[in-house]
Amino acid sequence: MGGLETTEQPAGKTCEICGETSAVRRELNDGYYAHFCTGCDFLWTDVDRGTSSLEEINKGQYEVKGRLLTYFLRQREFSCRYKKILGLLRRHVGGGMETMLEIGSNIGAFAGYASEHGIQVETIEIQDDLRAMQSILYKVPAYKSMADISEGRTYNVIVMMDVLEHIPGPVNYLSRLKHFVAADGIVFLQMPNKNSWVSRIAGKQWGWWSAPDHLYHFSARAIFRAAEKSGYQVIRLRHVSPVLDDLEGIPILGRIFSPVRILSRWMNPNPIVESRGGSLIQAVLKPQ
Repeated sequence: MGGLETTEQPAGKTCEICGETSAVRRELNDGYYAHFCTGCDFLWTDVDRGTSSLEEINKGQYEVKGRLLTYFLRQREFSCRYKKILGLLRRHVGGGMETMLEIGSNIGAFAGYASEHGIQVETIEIQDDLRAMQSILYKVPAYKSMADISEGRTYNVIVMMDVLEHIPGPVNYLSRLKHFVAADGIVFLQMPNKNSWVSRIAGKQWGWWSAPDHLYHFSARAIFRAAEKSGYQVIRLRHVSPVLDDLEGIPILGRIFSPVRILSRWMNPNPIVESRGGSLIQAVLKPQ
């Protein structure tokens, strides 16, 4: 896996996807390690979060002020990205895309965009302040957890962008999610590609390792195995590259590309292109 240092450790760590036991550890950022499953090409961070909840950990990572700056300074860029995602979803959902649930909606930028394009959107966001800001900005109904959704409620599309890598027990979570997928409905996943070209070049400096915030690190093979284990079929999978993000991810050299972001006011300097070695994986799943 590129520039990550591999060490042999005593066996005993069990892969959450395929159940095989791994004795291989690979070093991530800031002295953190991950266990690597050779059976399904899955990597999970070796970290003990103790009694801290996911919400408590996220509070330090995703503050409202930072989220507002990110989404509003890059509004043109994200609108272009969301347009492409909605186009992809419309091609694969059966019977129309009338309802959507977005999990991990942050301040609601994508949910608001989808709502403006005629989709009835609801969200799940565990952080109270982000959920409140979403309500102020976009007036989109939001839940704190899956348990708050009315029994029998289903959606044509469920979206999880940059979320599954944070959630303990991803296979179990996807399995539970099936109950909320309408007939002919789909689930859309986006997560970092641990086998991207920039991760191989950057090694431990790749920003998307983001340990200990990111618990899991996926490849295409790992997604196929996780989908099968949780009762889905992968009907579309693609690797994409946010071009400027990936160029900036190159150690040292990447700094020369950062000034390009000033163009965000007039154009999209960070287009998404399909690329086998892109830093993001997008997958469309259908319950079996």
